[in-house]
Amino acid sequence: MWMRNRLRWMQQTALVFAMLAIGGLAHAQGFSADWVDSSARSGTPKRNRVFGQNDKMRLETYDDPASPEPSGIVLTDFAQQTALVVFPAQRLYMDIGASKVGFANPMVWQLFRPDSVEDACGGWLKIAAEHGTQMTCKKIGAEAINGRSTAKYQIGGTQSGFLWVDQQLRILLKMEAGGIHLELKNVREGLQSPNLFEIPAGYQRMDVAVKQALANRDIYLDEASGRNHHEESGMHACKQGYAMLGVQIDDNVFLCRQVSNDTSSEESKVDGDPATLRNGMHACPAGWYVRGLRAPSLFHRSKNWLLCSRTASVALGDEGKSEPWTSPSCPWKDILSCPADMQGCPNDRPVMTGMHLALSQSNNAFLCAKIVQ
Repeated sequence: MWMRNRLRWMQQTALVFAMLAIGGLAHAQGFSADWVDSSARSGTPKRNRVFGQNDKMRLETYDDPASPEPSGIVLTDFAQQTALVVFPAQRLYMDIGASKVGFANPMVWQLFRPDSVEDACGGWLKIAAEHGTQMTCKKIGAEAINGRSTAKYQIGGTQSGFLWVDQQLRILLKMEAGGIHLELKNVREGLQSPNLFEIPAGYQRMDVAVKQALANRDIYLDEASGRNHHEESGMHACKQGYAMLGVQIDDNVFLCRQVSNDTSSEESKVDGDPATLRNGMHACPAGWYVRGLRAPSLFHRSKNWLLCSRTASVALGDEGKSEPWTSPSCPWKDILSCPADMQGCPNDRPVMTGMHLALSQSNNAFLCAKIVQ
């Protein structure tokens, strides 16, 4: 369970980490800071530590604020495009790939490290247009945040709110938009020790062979560009007899769970535009479960298509909305088989029946149900 908690922490802080990592590139002499996430999804505001030097970054999180040692660490080398998660208590580390912390998303790069402090709107509006999304932006003026000079901007569209760009570091110092409330505090500029960005001596790499463990189970991963890939009705889907219980949207990876051995009686159809709506989200008709998904680009995810299925041997009940960042039903010992930012249904309602996909993963939501017979 310790590993699942660490991976959940990593996924929840992905955007923040991208913000801070980009800052490291902007300021070669290095810096350290506290970052505070007071978004509603985070509950009690969380204060953690970040260190940057040249193109390397270290992010520390503390489950116990009084502890002298971090609970988890992410080390990223942006020149080499690598990212490692370190588990100090277990003296282990794992390679997650830089894309898992937002490295591969050009919108994240541009948003959190604009080309110009004085005209950040120009770059933001250009990349928003390239991705086909509506966005408004205007500069409000100069404002001091925790003793640092910033340029304040107001944005509208998919995400509405305010952004503050640090004049010296050219990074996003504060963000209040779309339910996200992030801020850098206690920023200190200066040279950082090279040891901060290295794996400590004596730590072991996790055995990646466990990633194959789900292949022969009633739960398996279906990757759009990898193993176990299945396509049906023009979209990526779980195999017949399976329902989706988790999804990693950016990499198009599904976690599929077997719901029936009787595939001959399974009935399927596509629910698209106009979509069936239930509980404020796109859903399969009552009694049907989600088996496949086709979601457009990052900025048009509200318009998606579901492959819905039902079979006479499967009755669903106790449908409800999952909480943000609910862990899908991966067996604990096979946790490495699940992408770090997998979202989905809880163990007590493991069949997905609908979803709401947003620009920010923290705002995604899912309808989930139990099999009652």
